[in-house]
Amino acid sequence: MILSEISAQGTVEINYFYSNVLQVDCGYTIHLPEGYDNSDEHYPVLYFLHGFGANHYLVYGGIHDIVDSLISLGQVDPFIIVRPDGSASPYLGSFYTNSALYGDFEDYIIYDLINHIDNTYRTIDHRLYRGISGHSMGGYGATKLGIKYYDLFGSISSHSGALVFDNLTDLIPDLMYETSWSPLGLFLPTNGLVSLFMFGASGSFSPNLNLPPWYVDLPIDYNGQIIESVWDLWLPHDPLQMAHDSIDVLPLLDYYLDCGDQDEYYFKEHAINFHAFLDSFNFDHEYHIYSGYHWSDIDNRFAYSLIHHNDAFGVPNYILGDLNGDGTVTPIDTMTELQIIMNNTFYNIYNSYAGDMDYNDKVDIMDLLLISDNLSLTN
Repeated sequence: MILSEISAQGTVEINYFYSNVLQVDCGYTIHLPEGYDNSDEHYPVLYFLHGFGANHYLVYGGIHDIVDSLISLGQVDPFIIVRPDGSASPYLGSFYTNSALYGDFEDYIIYDLINHIDNTYRTIDHRLYRGISGHSMGGYGATKLGIKYYDLFGSISSHSGALVFDNLTDLIPDLMYETSWSPLGLFLPTNGLVSLFMFGASGSFSPNLNLPPWYVDLPIDYNGQIIESVWDLWLPHDPLQMAHDSIDVLPLLDYYLDCGDQDEYYFKEHAINFHAFLDSFNFDHEYHIYSGYHWSDIDNRFAYSLIHHNDAFGVPNYILGDLNGDGTVTPIDTMTELQIIMNNTFYNIYNSYAGDMDYNDKVDIMDLLLISDNLSLTN
């Protein structure tokens, strides 16, 4: 432990552990709720991913005071918050993605960090008691990892996240403007913040170790046009596209997203479009467009998502026993459950979770009995 301080109630620590994936010591900041050291209680965990240019201890410290205040007010129950380090050289952000340039930051979070936290602290090791959140680059990472690893997370929140890659083209005029001021007229990471962001994202989604000195392929040419061959490398990492490709698992997840209406990086449209997608399938979620910029009042925005995650902990975002997702438990669901047990196969990922009535990660005769009990209570 390098640093320990007492906030309003809980304890905030900066610790390090060795990542087998990255093969270095990685830092993380952790908030342990008041009373943690004097009890045997196990707690839910929220993983908070920082934005581009930050790290695990810079900028976002207000989240700890906010959660303590919410606990004091009785608006949330105690839970653990973990802030991992997602910074990467030379462009300051990993986008929480496996990259030939930065290293496998996705695997480091999903395999090394979560395993370390669950083995070191008294967590509740179940997806319904594990959430993932983030701001900006972290909002992107939380949405991407939350959807991709639905078996690990039950709730997702994004503050001003890059969620729709087609909307990143809104940054092209700013990129070209910054480039026009460059003495060499070249794309350089030092031209400005948008240029640095584009180089950073390219290091995650289109690295090119054979192209010194920057070792990336940018997806934009000097006419401001998309280079399709490079853009095709980006699209598999697009959260909206991933959501489209994961319709079966989306009902398993609880969502929160927001953005300022004057966001300098045009991420408002990302939130609007992602909300529209969730809405089109009637996926329950919380959504806010508020008055502000990319960094406006960010600590107070945490209060909304922290409450949202707290309400999601331990509570499935679906009706147990409702295997066909129609909102009620009917004899059709019991027949589906019976077929699953007899054939040892699922129709989709959703009913494998909705049919697991006792949360033991399998569907068996006990679950069929529990569905029958639920059926008798609802009909």
